[in-house]
Amino acid sequence: MTICSPDQYRAITGDQISSDDAVMAALDRAQRDCEDYTERQWELIERTETLEVHTGGYVYPSAYPIQSVSAPAQATIEGSQISLGGQATQSFASLLGVSTSPYAEVTYVGGYADADMPNKITEAVAELAEYKLNPPTSVGIPAGATSVTTSGQGVSGHRLAGASGIPGHVKDVFFRWRHVEARSIG
Repeated sequence: MTICSPDQYRAITGDQISSDDAVMAALDRAQRDCEDYTERQWELIERTETLEVHTGGYVYPSAYPIQSVSAPAQATIEGSQISLGGQATQSFASLLGVSTSPYAEVTYVGGYADADMPNKITEAVAELAEYKLNPPTSVGIPAGATSVTTSGQGVSGHRLAGASGIPGHVKDVFFRWRHVEARSIG
């Protein structure tokens, strides 16, 4: 899967110095971070997932846009969700009176073809890969620091340096593209 190709990376970042192997490794890490942070898959392939069925018989697959659904037979695409026709399967636990959501196995094709990947995501992954290749050298607080004092002023806390590995402006882009279920339900 390619959210951002090495050629796109070099065009976006201007990095013509890093080796191809280093760029590919950084892009691979950045793409995994993108998928982890957005809680969704981006590659256009067929997937079979066991998904929680929500009110009205809707499931939220991990990859969208959704191109097609092959199972269950009655399923239909409704935007970034799949409707099971209100026919939410009843779980064994719910029959016993235990409050739990039912699950359904769904087979569908979803995600983006390389050529259709949103530009903002491609750019954010390129910037994250560049950040991973060339991290800032002037980090003011050592990783793992719990307190810092200078010129009579101090600050302390659980982990002050705590760089997450994803710069704020990249997180902002990823946040806008988070999985629909994560945004609307949780």
